[in-house]
Amino acid sequence: MDPKSDMFYRSNRDMADVPYPLRDEMVIDLLAKANTYIGNTTFGFAILDKPHSGYNMMFILHPDNQDECPSDGYAWIDKEVVRTVQIDAARSLVAYSRRQGVVPGTDRIAMTRTRYQLFSSNQPMQVQFMHYLAADDKTRSMPIPSNIPIATAARRIPVASYSQQPPAPAPTRVPTHQLVGGVAVPRAASARKPAANPTLISDAQYLAPPVPVTARDVAVARFKRNHDWMEAILALPPDKDAKVVEAREQEVRATTDRWTARLAAMQAQDDDGEELVVDRSGLADVVRAVDAIAAAADWDLHVARMNAADDDEVRRWRAALGLVERDRVVPYAPVQCVDVESAAASVPAEQQRVPEQPAMDVSMVEATASG
Repeated sequence: MDPKSDMFYRSNRDMADVPYPLRDEMVIDLLAKANTYIGNTTFGFAILDKPHSGYNMMFILHPDNQDECPSDGYAWIDKEVVRTVQIDAARSLVAYSRRQGVVPGTDRIAMTRTRYQLFSSNQPMQVQFMHYLAADDKTRSMPIPSNIPIATAARRIPVASYSQQPPAPAPTRVPTHQLVGGVAVPRAASARKPAANPTLISDAQYLAPPVPVTARDVAVARFKRNHDWMEAILALPPDKDAKVVEAREQEVRATTDRWTARLAAMQAQDDDGEELVVDRSGLADVVRAVDAIAAAADWDLHVARMNAADDDEVRRWRAALGLVERDRVVPYAPVQCVDVESAAASVPAEQQRVPEQPAMDVSMVEATASG
């Protein structure tokens, strides 16, 4: 089997079925993209066996086919009809149509196909597009005249696998009549025919140098693309709009004020359960008020008032003294200041004398202390 003439060299990319006629604009767009990105698409040889309606593919036609497609399993009883669509001054689209495809062994027309090819400056482009569609009901109902021969191109389907090694040559047996004196007479050199080596297909004969695409190549391409995107995003200049900057600053200030107020509320809630804060500013007033109290009765009233703590002034005094609610003021008689003149006037006229006591011996003092 010769892949160059018996198999389609088609794209390995699966394409969705299109069960309706295509507009020329769609085909032009498909072929333009396919010929532009041909290096990123892999192709391989494949056998087509009666494709279904809607099947389409991108393929490359080998020059050895001489503009004739390999067999696809249908018998085409009509010739290709060529139609040209001028795109612009330099490009054109050529459509090769066949409308009478017959399945071998039947007498009805079943399939149609259209092959599209782009031309640029009157030079054909490599990638072509093939589209199969079922024949319309009227054509399918018409029987094929018996005088029209139906034949398909014979395809040589290989039986052995490509990876199978050729069998080893059998040992050569020399006939007895060729033995001369027990020595075999060699054959003439012209009789020997070396085994023909299989001809390798060179892609350079009909295709531009292929660019193999692997999973690693795809990953590297995506990584570079994403890296370029991130660089473009990070390279954007900062927003210099004054309104936007002011709005952001106001938002930050509002957030700060909100959290500050919340912290103050939490502190106030904690202060409600604590004692009063000591305020030393009113301590001098308290001292002056206490010094002004001379009589014991006045002091007792003052102590009772401070222990009651039923007015703001008392609470201020207690805070100045550092007293809490559980502390109580102990009553005591203040020491009254007496000057020398007052003391002299208060001595009685009879000048009371303190009775003299005899001096105690040291031994008596010790005995008294020990007893």
